[in-house]
Amino acid sequence: MRKLFLIASLVLLCCCGRVKTVSPVLNETPHRAALDAVDTLLQQQPDSALTALLAFNDAMGDSVLNPWERSRFHLMLAELLYKNDYTQNNRTELLAATAYYDSLAGRHPFDAPLAYLQARAHYMDGVGWYEQDSIVPACQAYLKALQVMESHFTDDEMDRNMIRFMGLINSRLSELFFFNEGYAAAIETSKKMLYYYLKIGENERVLKAYKRIGNCYSSISQN
Repeated sequence: MRKLFLIASLVLLCCCGRVKTVSPVLNETPHRAALDAVDTLLQQQPDSALTALLAFNDAMGDSVLNPWERSRFHLMLAELLYKNDYTQNNRTELLAATAYYDSLAGRHPFDAPLAYLQARAHYMDGVGWYEQDSIVPACQAYLKALQVMESHFTDDEMDRNMIRFMGLINSRLSELFFFNEGYAAAIETSKKMLYYYLKIGENERVLKAYKRIGNCYSSISQN
């Protein structure tokens, strides 16, 4: 198990090259406005966003959605279930959405908005694995989300939600590394977590990052 985490930490530190983003492929769909509205609510009002998304599903039904809309619907559903403290109950559909985004990304490698959705899908895949106590697949999914983000966006290109997302990915990774005694990787990801949360002034999470770093050094000194 520890060897797997050391391999994952090497991937994290060494494989994140960045490519220049260009104009995205437009995805104009019949229900884009409704899904955009839910996405806008998602971060600040997740309870209202979940209500709106479920109401949209009740009104429209899954069968009328095209593959792009269906993938986006199930990605946001997974995110909102997590944010509202529910278990991920659309696992099969989320995995299908993740595969769909991966396929599109292979054809449109410089589409930055698509890359953000792809990264979000892999992150939620990691959440699903973690809920099943499958630590290594969870770590791999978080690392994939991080790699996608770092290869498509510079810090200056990220909005507040993207910066918070980068903090969340690194927070998840630092937790997994720490509790599996991968302290060097835990320190590295905790420092990245700290960096992103300082940028947006999320002080409670800043304190959490400092605490995690201190706990890592304390654990190293005791070994």
